[in-house]
Amino acid sequence: MKNKPIINTSDIQWRDNNAPYSGRFNDIYYMPDVGLDEARHVFVAANNLSQRWSQLSRNEEFHIFECGFGTGLNFMATINEWLKTGCSGKLVYTAFEGYPLTTEHLNKALAVYEDELALIQKLIEQYPQALDGNTIAMTENVSLQLFVCQAENLAESIISSHGFDVVFMDGFSPANNPEMWSLSLCQQLYKITKDSATLSTFTVAGQVKRHLKEAGFDIKKVSGFGKKREMLTATKC
Repeated sequence: MKNKPIINTSDIQWRDNNAPYSGRFNDIYYMPDVGLDEARHVFVAANNLSQRWSQLSRNEEFHIFECGFGTGLNFMATINEWLKTGCSGKLVYTAFEGYPLTTEHLNKALAVYEDELALIQKLIEQYPQALDGNTIAMTENVSLQLFVCQAENLAESIISSHGFDVVFMDGFSPANNPEMWSLSLCQQLYKITKDSATLSTFTVAGQVKRHLKEAGFDIKKVSGFGKKREMLTATKC
């Protein structure tokens, strides 16, 4: 199903070392020197993806949902881990973004990792199609569907979606972007995930913990990345 987004592009700025920064939310997308390692720690490793993928049967689908597509770095880190695993299943990656980057900004934001991550140029080439509501194929068994919408309107876009195995919550700081961490969004995530689905996020903010617990998730603090001492994981009870 195609979504018909109204595009409100990101207010992106470039700080020291070409670090992408959101002027709208007064927060960094990631730091170029550690961004990829952080994505691998907070989302790939925290959800134990490699081991779970190795247990997939041939053509079995594994569904990931990301809150906040941003620069696509989490998506690219996930794809590259998938390629390393070499499993015979299918990875279906769904994400939403309220303020998408332009193709030019996406290219600039990911260029720093072009020697480490495969398929960056393929994403750049197909990104305009994704913004138009099309599901794009990154490989024979990896696809991306990107919804351009605000968090409060997410239900209208994915009302027919269900059965996600994993959720990545990666909005900007809860203090600056509360809509991305609201109770209503957490409740929606609970509805569209499978039993025993997992979720991870970089933050341990009190409101996020409360909202995830009230929505029905069993939350746990684990070791964070770098200077962030802790982060959250959650499991659908």
